[in-house]
Amino acid sequence: MALLMAARREEHVVGKYKITILYDDQGRAIGAFIEGGRLARPLYIAAKEPASVKLPKPVLRFLAKHGFNVKA
Repeated sequence: MALLMAARREEHVVGKYKITILYDDQGRAIGAFIEGGRLARPLYIAAKEPASVKLPKPVLRFLAKHGFNVKA
């Protein structure tokens, strides 16, 4: 298990969801926390791992635009 240090974070709101994208010191996205909407607890998605989650299309498009490998 590798421990990553987030150098920078950005918070965005897409619909009813708050998305916090974490970046490393080289400016690459390493993960995202998704909160709100119909989620019972915050969801973490790693940027490099393929993820299959049930989220609204605008949220999936936003994550894909920032380099995440997500499917509906």
